[in-house]
Amino acid sequence: MIAVEGDQVRLDRSADEVKKEWSTSGAA
Repeated sequence: MIAVEGDQVRLDRSADEVKKEWSTSGAA
């Protein structure tokens, strides 16, 4: 359970980073 939750947090963080990259490049 803890490992799965950790993976979910990592996925959420990655998604946020991707969104930031999109907004900086203006692709959003």
